[in-house]
Amino acid sequence: MATAAFTTEPTDPETREEILSLVKQFTDEQIIPNAEHYDSTDTWPEPIVEGLKELGLFGVTLPEEYGGLGLDLQTYARIAEELARGWISVPGIVNTHFIGAYLLMKFGTDEQKQKYLPQMATGELRAAFSLSEPHCGSDVQAIKTSAKLQDDGRYEINGQKLWVTNGLMSGLVFVLVVTDPDASPKYKGMTCFICEKEPGV
Repeated sequence: MATAAFTTEPTDPETREEILSLVKQFTDEQIIPNAEHYDSTDTWPEPIVEGLKELGLFGVTLPEEYGGLGLDLQTYARIAEELARGWISVPGIVNTHFIGAYLLMKFGTDEQKQKYLPQMATGELRAAFSLSEPHCGSDVQAIKTSAKLQDDGRYEINGQKLWVTNGLMSGLVFVLVVTDPDASPKYKGMTCFICEKEPGV
């Protein structure tokens, strides 16, 4: 039986409504009045991101042992829905981060979890997921970016990725590549690498 990446225990309804009330207030006061400005000027909404961090929304589903809130997926979905009410771009900032957190929780080593998840829970370290490529969009089985093991034990990644939501401002990018081009089915020859980078670069 596969291990669940996040809690399967339903969040207490009172707790859920409390956090949703805070998110609604944040959306009304901080997102809606400023969304048009950020959208029309194509400006990174740093004050909004800071607000998301203060509310703990980058760690909604992460276990408390890593500094997260440990809430269920239904609560997460309702939070994303509420943020989207204010500006559709805002849940995207959290959702790509969520993908990285899920991958770490589901497939990461204990060392990787200890290294990254506490910072991800606070939003100090934010993640992006890099899958799409120029020739195939998001057709996973058609990706060509590859990684080959070098003599020094490290992997060299070669290829081109596009449309990496939050890629510029992330500090961690989960990059899906081909490591065994002869694998069948193709997904068995794919690996997701964790790549560290400087936000804004």
